[in-house]
Amino acid sequence: MLRRLGRIEQLRIELPQALKRAETLSPVLRGAAKWLQRESASRLDAAHHVLGQWVGRMVPTQMVLRDVHRQHILFREAAVTGLVDFDAVGVDTVATDLARWVADFAEKPADFRILVDTAVAGYQRFAPISACESELASAICEASAIILLANWVVWTSLSQQNFSGCNDLVDRRVAELLRRMGATETMASAR
Repeated sequence: MLRRLGRIEQLRIELPQALKRAETLSPVLRGAAKWLQRESASRLDAAHHVLGQWVGRMVPTQMVLRDVHRQHILFREAAVTGLVDFDAVGVDTVATDLARWVADFAEKPADFRILVDTAVAGYQRFAPISACESELASAICEASAIILLANWVVWTSLSQQNFSGCNDLVDRRVAELLRRMGATETMASAR
């Protein structure tokens, strides 16, 4: 949790600098930057509050993927046949993987609780998961979209990370984050 809270603190410093360079970004990312200019302070405060409630609470940790997305888990019928993109593997809580998995299927924040409950039920078929981990997964879902959206703007603008060859994928992920956060007016103006 401290890592996520620390990232919010970094974003409070880095994001305003990145927003000043937004003119170099793709139209979708410029739209995200414009939305973040209005919304980031209150949304980052809310994410900090949600995650801050978990500081000091004991939550089991283990090796997890830490970057679970639809595209990273391969299925054949109902069976998992493979995993891709292991660069984020590390010690964290199972709630991290559940939250990232669930977020890929959420249409809106109100979906998180139902989707987390469904994911937990599926997970428990293979390994135990505590109520605490389930609650934390919901908290991470609630806080993660703003952190990830701000990360994309910082990575592409301030850090100037090279995503060439993946620009369409980045734009799709950013558009999905904006849609999930209800920033539909931003998406319309980016087109």
